[in-house]
Amino acid sequence: MGKRLTMLLANLFLFIGVCFAQTQVRGTVTSSEDGEPIVGASVLIIGTKTGTVSDVDGNFTLTLPEGKTLLEVSYLGMTPKKVKASPNMKVVLDPDHRALDEVMVVAYGTQKRSTITGSAVEVKAEDISKHVASTATNALGGKVAGVQMVTSSGEPGSAPELRIRGIGSYAASSEPLYVVDGAPFDGDIASLNPSDIESMSVLKDAASAAIYGARGANGVVIITTKKSRGAHGAKITLDAKWGSNSREIPRYDLILDPAMYYEAFYKAMYNSKLYHGASDADARAFADANLLGNKNGGLGYQVFTIPTGEKFIGDDFKLNPNAKLGYSDGKYTYMPDNYYDEIFHSSFRQEYNVNINGATDKLSYYSNLGFLGDGGTVNNSSFKRYTARTNVDYQAKDWLRFGVSLSYSHTDSSSPSFNADTYGSSGNLFYIANQLGPIYPLYVRDANGNIMKDHGRTVYDANQTGFKRPAIIGNAVRDNEYNRQSIATDQFQGNWVATVTPIEGLNLVANLSVWNRNRNYHYLDSRFGSASTTDGAVEVGNDRYFSTNQIYTANYDKTFGKHAINLLAGYEHYFLKVSDL
Repeated sequence: MGKRLTMLLANLFLFIGVCFAQTQVRGTVTSSEDGEPIVGASVLIIGTKTGTVSDVDGNFTLTLPEGKTLLEVSYLGMTPKKVKASPNMKVVLDPDHRALDEVMVVAYGTQKRSTITGSAVEVKAEDISKHVASTATNALGGKVAGVQMVTSSGEPGSAPELRIRGIGSYAASSEPLYVVDGAPFDGDIASLNPSDIESMSVLKDAASAAIYGARGANGVVIITTKKSRGAHGAKITLDAKWGSNSREIPRYDLILDPAMYYEAFYKAMYNSKLYHGASDADARAFADANLLGNKNGGLGYQVFTIPTGEKFIGDDFKLNPNAKLGYSDGKYTYMPDNYYDEIFHSSFRQEYNVNINGATDKLSYYSNLGFLGDGGTVNNSSFKRYTARTNVDYQAKDWLRFGVSLSYSHTDSSSPSFNADTYGSSGNLFYIANQLGPIYPLYVRDANGNIMKDHGRTVYDANQTGFKRPAIIGNAVRDNEYNRQSIATDQFQGNWVATVTPIEGLNLVANLSVWNRNRNYHYLDSRFGSASTTDGAVEVGNDRYFSTNQIYTANYDKTFGKHAINLLAGYEHYFLKVSDL
């Protein structure tokens, strides 16, 4: 009886200890405006990752760990509150008028967030600067719900394609319309320096983008570049970033040891014969006869030297213990190479920006010079961008304001010139690195084991020796080394804006923009790959794009007590000229 009483008391004390360690609180979240419960308010225990949301009646229940008594209650459009937990607590949230009254750039003007009825999201400069982004579209990654980023190329400087409203066309582009400082932008989005961007507004639904007509069918991205804010003297800012580019996605779990690869392949050939009814002896004989050949499913290469008269693979399905890595037929030496290490490497990334900005009561100016050097993770791939931008605003009269935005960019990009976008292509470096067995040489070696040269150029193995691969007969590393493309692009964009305010609430705006792009490209296809039948090919070309855009708008915005009116009328004229050589 005494033992039972002791155990009962021990369990009781343990239960009391658990009660003291954790405390359950209940509460209600309401709005200060109308006293109505707030559905879906977030209630988080500060210092932990534990939280809950209020139900349809605004009620919530939480169990607090020992020592935790502070809660943070938040809801979209409301000012967050930090409160101390208490029994049957009541939390009242106030509207965040600052967020609702914040002005957002939309089609042909600005609008308060509280009056926007469509689906539009704005990303500010402070959000963009938190991430290292080489292009403007990269800066949107993970910041806009419902927007997909499709990266069709891993080349340095390549901008991912945005999918705001899904795939809008089977054959035509699904890219959104880009608008920079009020004018449609025809250029390469990678030419824009993310450090020059003040905000990016993404118009996602049809209502928000309808004013742009068919051009906005895939959504609209409105980019506003930086200007100096508030009266202050000249400020000079220098920003420098250094980093390293490397392949982040780890490799699959592959057989990387040549001996294990031979053993696994031998057993596969053996089992395939057993499956079709062959005897053990016949299955072994088939695997012995065909493992090193390039027919009947063989591997086609031998990279181990076996003593004369001995079997390559023993009865235990293991490589001959007397085998030595490296095999010579008297003319060539066959040694396996690590394709992955030869293909991928780390590269240096550097970015610099220096800007000067200032403002008086009438004049504001912002100028920035930028440089980006972005190396690739494979050889012969790189991207360099030089940018310059100047934005000037001048308040000539109380009713007259002028604005000028001038930008120039020069980009140099280098990449392999062969077309190997398809993953299954034998010219695709990523495919080769994962699919080619670890027994195959990358280079051609002479009888002494030295890598051979042809007029100073490295000779790569591509079925021109005594052995031949049964598949993937080309050499993507060779093609990447000798087949190259380089593109140099110069782009200029100028915007001139005049705003007249004849009466309060009425703005008459004239916006003239000019865009010019001059691109020179050079393709070198060596004697290997797609141009091998013509002993190589060289292509040099130039294209030029020139466009002007004139936009004239009249906008009337007036508030009458609790009511507001906004009227917009406009005219736009667009001209584009393309020449190609």
